[in-house]
Amino acid sequence: MLEEIIVTAQKVPESLQDVPISMSAVDGQKIADAGINNLQTLSASVPGLQIGTGAISQNIFIRGIGSGSNRGFEQSVGMYIDGAYMGRSLQYRSPFLDVERVEVLRGPQGVLFGKNTVAGVINITTASPSPGDETTGKVSVEYEPETDTQVYNAMFNTSLTDNLGARVALKYRDAEGWVDNDLLDSTEPDNEETSARVTLAWYPTDDISATLKLSHSDMNSSGTPMVLNAAGPVTTNPAEQAALSAFAPYLYGALDSAFPEAAGYAGKDFSWYKNGNSMRHKEGMELETNGLVLSVDWSFDNFSLASVTAYSDYEYINGVDGDFGPLTFISAGGEQEFDQISQEFRFTTTDDGPVNWTVGAYFEKQSLKNDGSVGVDTSLGQPAYIDAATGGFGFTSLAAALTGGAYGVDSIYRHGLFEQDAETASAFAQATWEITPEVRATLGLRYAVDKKTTDKSVVFTDDILGSNRSDADPDGHIFQAALEGLWTNYGTYRHNFNNEKRKSENLTPGLNIEWDLSEDAMVYFSYSEGYKSGGFNAADDMAVIDSTGDGVGDTPTDDYEYEDEEVKTFEIGGKFTLAEGSMRLNWALFHTEYTNLQVTSFNGTSFTVGNAAATTIEGVEADWQWQASEYLNVSANIAYLDYAYDEYDTASCSVEAQLVYVQSTGLPASGCTADLSGETGTFAPEWSGALALQYERPVGDALTLQVGADANYKDEYYTDDDLNDASLQDATWKYNLRVGLKSLENNWELMLFGNNVTDEQTLTASQDVPSAPGMRIGYVDEGRVWGLRATYNFE
Repeated sequence: MLEEIIVTAQKVPESLQDVPISMSAVDGQKIADAGINNLQTLSASVPGLQIGTGAISQNIFIRGIGSGSNRGFEQSVGMYIDGAYMGRSLQYRSPFLDVERVEVLRGPQGVLFGKNTVAGVINITTASPSPGDETTGKVSVEYEPETDTQVYNAMFNTSLTDNLGARVALKYRDAEGWVDNDLLDSTEPDNEETSARVTLAWYPTDDISATLKLSHSDMNSSGTPMVLNAAGPVTTNPAEQAALSAFAPYLYGALDSAFPEAAGYAGKDFSWYKNGNSMRHKEGMELETNGLVLSVDWSFDNFSLASVTAYSDYEYINGVDGDFGPLTFISAGGEQEFDQISQEFRFTTTDDGPVNWTVGAYFEKQSLKNDGSVGVDTSLGQPAYIDAATGGFGFTSLAAALTGGAYGVDSIYRHGLFEQDAETASAFAQATWEITPEVRATLGLRYAVDKKTTDKSVVFTDDILGSNRSDADPDGHIFQAALEGLWTNYGTYRHNFNNEKRKSENLTPGLNIEWDLSEDAMVYFSYSEGYKSGGFNAADDMAVIDSTGDGVGDTPTDDYEYEDEEVKTFEIGGKFTLAEGSMRLNWALFHTEYTNLQVTSFNGTSFTVGNAAATTIEGVEADWQWQASEYLNVSANIAYLDYAYDEYDTASCSVEAQLVYVQSTGLPASGCTADLSGETGTFAPEWSGALALQYERPVGDALTLQVGADANYKDEYYTDDDLNDASLQDATWKYNLRVGLKSLENNWELMLFGNNVTDEQTLTASQDVPSAPGMRIGYVDEGRVWGLRATYNFE
């Protein structure tokens, strides 16, 4: 028989087969056996889930819905760790540590989980001690030779007293990367991760329990997993290139002159050719996170009271080679700080009466600060070429050439500061009525109020003033007008917005009806609504209004603020236990309608933000598992997705469309918009699925043999919002293998594993290269991994 899977998808422990939600659950042992280090790696085997690295943030998508590349965006997929909400995409980068279970809930979860779950929820539960348990521990060592990866894990679990347990988990990982940077003769990204968690569980009485979890992680990465999708240019006509980007003819000329070999990397797997030139910090990132979760449960009479108090923060610094290539042209870098505190109370009935209910309240407060800089070296690091290309008048930078020599600086700098405070307060209730012993109806409702306040500013400096924000002198700098004129090429204007505020109120209902066809079969219908908070555009490159004429944008345009995203979903599903408990079959059909879908696009010089009018998504999902024998387990899942924008006529144009627009109108490319109505979205493969085999049996009197294999499929999907053909990731199969031996007493284990054994390259994001229309780069998932892990358990 199959083992029962216990989940907390409805905030209480219950069998997966009793939950009227389309969801997948992956236990911690499978995660460890497969060498899965984080959510990005896990997403390859979960249908409908896509997680990957992007230019600005992590891309997290369920059923084709996620958040674009803007630091102001909330997440479409809510992540909860031990009941605590994690509010930012950077928190998805944290490595797995002593994980008990990962649940992926598909579709909006607006009643029990609240805001920012319009696509679904990733619910992570980490392991906890049980007071009274014997002392146990585990250490493991893992090595992956292709990337010289070393992973060390340790866990210690004990009871300090009869009612107080403690658990400590530690992890260290060092890896050299999987993309060859041939210019620097290095592999990228070079990662180093350290993480730790301490858990205390206190059960003072039979009716009261309290669990405290303290966590910390440090992640350091040098370089980026980047490849060249297309070398460009989109046109060889210098005048047309200049119409798309003023610097484009010189940029392509300098590349052809100094680095003619670079174009040959277009389409080459796991290889690129860039100098890693960044600003403020080395290319890569450093991320330090902290977390605290205190969960208290009190049962009395026929009720229970639960409290979850949580705090999380992080400090993030990064450096970016902003032109993504071998030239010394655009560099970027900055720091981001975030902290969040939240409190949830839930009051629930626990009797066997015909009506059971939960009521609760939730409060959350966030603070976000993003301080970033971009530098543009207008000499392109090739002053002799600039002189020759501009007529041989001795101009060694484009700044000098464009001003007739009057403004002879090499580098100009942009400094943006975005600060935001946010608060959420909500109340919710859900009741289940047992209409008959076989039929139940659940109705839920959540009311939420969200408030945000922002301050935002952009200033400019140059070589004369200095490269720091504090060097800015807009009133005293003699070349201020020329400096600001150059930045208009990147859609950026000096501005200062203070105390911009927004407030929204949302009411999100949910309804589901369950019908038990038998003890082992249930069908359900559900209707649910959800919302994702609106907010403010955190990008520096945006249009502004100078209402006083003093040269400073003091009033934002309409696209500074974007509205709440809203969703309605209808779902029909079934959960069946078959073949005397040895087989499970779960399925769901859904129809989802989004309004004001929040989108962002890169138009070649700047990121634009807005709300698509409407989107409809329909699909089918199915999970099947069979314990074929005492030793063999077989499982499969499949998902079909039909995604289409109902109305979206304000999308950013691809560079090809921009060229047609410029040729036909003679107007600047920034005025081009595209109508994507009827088209699909990004990260929305039509088909995805997986097949897995797990075989485990004793060998002799002392050993157990473990053999596992799985195949994961994703259909083609776009990786950039402008749906450029160069951003299309082809359909891909990825195969993983495992073989291991462990003692019958389970005190040691040796496991050989391989992930993506055919070394398939898959894109996690892509975009146009600034000022180089036609050139595109992409971020790629890890290639082939072979690893050997040794584990020792003691007690």
